[in-house]
Amino acid sequence: SKAYSPNVNVPDIRLSSFFNLMNLNSSRLSVFLYPILICLHSLEDDDCITEETTGMFKMPKTISLTLSNLQYGGAYLIFNGMRAIIWLHRDVNILLLKDLFGDYCDSIEQVGSYISQLPRLDTHISNQVRALLTHLTTHYFNLEKMSVEVCRFGMDQNEVELQQMFVEDQNSVMDPSYAEFLKIVHDEMEKKIKHSSQSTGQQSSLQKDDGVSLSNRFGF
Repeated sequence: SKAYSPNVNVPDIRLSSFFNLMNLNSSRLSVFLYPILICLHSLEDDDCITEETTGMFKMPKTISLTLSNLQYGGAYLIFNGMRAIIWLHRDVNILLLKDLFGDYCDSIEQVGSYISQLPRLDTHISNQVRALLTHLTTHYFNLEKMSVEVCRFGMDQNEVELQQMFVEDQNSVMDPSYAEFLKIVHDEMEKKIKHSSQSTGQQSSLQKDDGVSLSNRFGF
């Protein structure tokens, strides 16, 4: 995060990141540390639908956070508890753009890079994505709506910040990859557990020795 990154040289950005980390609840912190990534162009027909009988929301499958999972011509939603970004490949299907943003979209250049809300269109994928955004906003913010950003591949500046959300990839901010980082944490935990076990064993031995010497001293 920007709170701990050695590459952040602007004090206001670092303090803002610290403030956010200190005030996030556990639910939002978990999704901030490992954002939700969902493939929009391959949603199942029953994804993002609330079942009438149970009231349960059908959450689509999430994808691991590595850029190698982004497909050519794809459309994705990434959500980190603070921002919701729709990433679009430059060769995304025009019919998908029309179903999401309107019939005026004959090319990706006609999609605005920042919109307050997705337009209410009578298409299945529009209903799905808007329902998904509403669900995430309600679950993590307890609000009905939040703003949505659009990030077009190779075109918009917010793509740099979007790439930083792909925490499983090695980057300039984090030298080890995500898998390497988890291994480092695991090794450190094992060392600490082993050290704690040895310390406990030594204390138990000392207590036992003290007990024997006291028993002998008092003739028990």
